[in-house]
Amino acid sequence: MECNIDIRDAFIGELYNNALNNKNIIFLSAEFGAPSLDAFRRDIPRQFINVGISEQNLISVAAGLARFGYCIDICSIRQPWYRPSGYEAGRRAE
Repeated sequence: MECNIDIRDAFIGELYNNALNNKNIIFLSAEFGAPSLDAFRRDIPRQFINVGISEQNLISVAAGLARFGYCIDICSIRQPWYRPSGYEAGRRAE
């Protein structure tokens, strides 16, 4: 059996289904070309934030929203960059 769905689209699709029933799920994105994000933008725009090409800011926004009890999911094709960036953003906030 062959599966032709992109893993990113599968992840975002499942997250979208969960977000429809949970208003505390916020999707933060630095993506522009993911077609699976169209449903988020269209159907639940208050739970979708695209920060653009600003990954370090994305980490700071995620930390702030998480502090107020939101469930945060982050999406970007440059994910390995987040680990050192997250540490840097946290270090600067202290």
